[in-house]
Amino acid sequence: SLTYDFYEYFNYTSNFDLRNFQKIDLPVSDRYEWTEKYLGTLDEFKQTLSKYVDREDVNMIQEKFSIASKNIMDNDITLIHGDFYRDNIILSHDGNRINGIIDWGESCVGDMAFDLASLSVDYPESVVIRMLPDTIMGERINHYRERMRIYRAAEPLYTISCMLKYGKTNELKRILHKFRQNMKLLMDSGK
Repeated sequence: SLTYDFYEYFNYTSNFDLRNFQKIDLPVSDRYEWTEKYLGTLDEFKQTLSKYVDREDVNMIQEKFSIASKNIMDNDITLIHGDFYRDNIILSHDGNRINGIIDWGESCVGDMAFDLASLSVDYPESVVIRMLPDTIMGERINHYRERMRIYRAAEPLYTISCMLKYGKTNELKRILHKFRQNMKLLMDSGK
């Protein structure tokens, strides 16, 4: 089934031998480096997207992430796809199995919750949570949910940045609306 295939995917990536990255001279981050990198990305968005996005919204994401990042465990840092959306997941004709995963150009070593957040753009959070390996179920699941919601809130910023980079601003209003909706959900989840 599809849920089982996702479970197997996350089981594989969470157990990926990170020394394989070092063998091909790709950097391996720890949780502190990942946190710095992500906060730096948000800083970059604050600078480059200030014409479109309220800096205070990005500040809020940074603040929430700074707090939530304290709950990242060493084994949360795994191989991540980095762009784990429906368009990069090739499903069987009946939609019940994964036939392949493409476009690994953004893959790196990072927080597994980042890929989970990407996946939760296309699938309900409750379904995505069931796709997790048994090793991270239990009390840690709430930490994953919290980080997923933060990453998901920031997800439209990546899209806006790419749209501006390539001059494809035709859907900008829709993406900005999505960002505002995500921010509302993030604020509501903290209550």
